[in-house]
Amino acid sequence: MATEYPRYTTVQNYSVFSELSFAEAFEGVGIRHCVVGDLVAWLLGSDVVLFDTFVLIADEQLDAARNVILSNGFREVLEPDPYFCKPSAKKNPDGWPGYRFAEPHRALDDYVGIKLVPASFWKFDLGQEALCSNTVLFPGRWFRFPVPLYYVRVLISLLLERFGPPSAEDENSKLIAYIKLNYGYLMTHIPGDLISQLSPEDQLFVKFFIISPNPTRKKLYAQWDQVRQGTVTKEEAERYIEMDVHMRLKRKRALERRELDEEMQ
Repeated sequence: MATEYPRYTTVQNYSVFSELSFAEAFEGVGIRHCVVGDLVAWLLGSDVVLFDTFVLIADEQLDAARNVILSNGFREVLEPDPYFCKPSAKKNPDGWPGYRFAEPHRALDDYVGIKLVPASFWKFDLGQEALCSNTVLFPGRWFRFPVPLYYVRVLISLLLERFGPPSAEDENSKLIAYIKLNYGYLMTHIPGDLISQLSPEDQLFVKFFIISPNPTRKKLYAQWDQVRQGTVTKEEAERYIEMDVHMRLKRKRALERRELDEEMQ
């Protein structure tokens, strides 16, 4: 299944993979897991700078995974980065649910860590029957990565259902920002033939989410749902969103010209 990640053959000896030994320990004791986040985008070809390693764990096995990683010499640490904290949020004000650890060789002031997050938070199915269809193992390795096509669907679902309006008003916006960035890194390197395998509504989402301003994204959420329900076609929705993006761009340019004229007077 390494064909899902062609770059793996050229980077398989990088130290980043030896540092995933804890995930191989999960596989050895039957803990259902999957590496997600920036490492997936990097393995697909992104030049994203790697920081924390995110690992999804089947919800009911989260505490067992914590015990395994502690027994492998890792130390549990508090989230040091306010990027993942928003005290005013009604949902997840302290950042990611789950546990965070530092590697044994890291200095106390080195904040690169490992996050174990319940799979349900990412809307990722790690059920016993779904594990093999949604994740892949690399030759000679025992850590799991997501099947790219499924992972795209997961991120779309995550952005729509967890972070789409109106729930986003109560959510920790720092988490939303990370998911959006991760989606952007990923989509830059997803092959077009995989995108063509998505449902019509998800193809609509992929085409417009990154290029749309926030007000248009709200309309994109609604159009995605209508295409899913069959009340409009993907082509009709595309024309509607394209018109909205065009009109907002036209207004923005007109405003910029007016401001420039005022400065020159």
